[in-house]
Amino acid sequence: MTLRDLIPWKRNKDISIERGLGNPLQQLQWGIDRLFDDFMENLDWPSTTEDKVLSPRIDVAETDKEVTVTAEMPGLDEKDIDVSLERDSLVIRGNKESKKEDKGKSYFRTERAYSSFYRTIPLPCEIDDNQIKATYEKGLLTVHLPKAPDAAGFRKQIEIH
Repeated sequence: MTLRDLIPWKRNKDISIERGLGNPLQQLQWGIDRLFDDFMENLDWPSTTEDKVLSPRIDVAETDKEVTVTAEMPGLDEKDIDVSLERDSLVIRGNKESKKEDKGKSYFRTERAYSSFYRTIPLPCEIDDNQIKATYEKGLLTVHLPKAPDAAGFRKQIEIH
């Protein structure tokens, strides 16, 4: 079926529906773009859904006395989360494993999914590593990072010459 068959009027005129693709490199680019679009539509990428975690949303707040990091990680258990202080950064790692089974009269199907993430949050100041507290409740990780005594309230005015 051509475009002419879809248009009830002016059937006697020749209507071209092809693009004017004069540049062969532009044709190649459009072809590759179309190929990748078709490929990506057929993939089942992990997303931030109830049973899959790819990368948590993170909020960082700073006061005069502490830095607070909050990460959303629904569906994870506390044992699946690793939080560490590495040099001047907070590192949050997590792993999620899910398994679904479907049994029928003449079949048995099992699907397993694994996902993990790794987030590094640079910290704006020195932290008192003996006073760090982390809590995990209802899919929300909150890490309180108190500033070191000499870092809290440190501010130096710099003159402009």
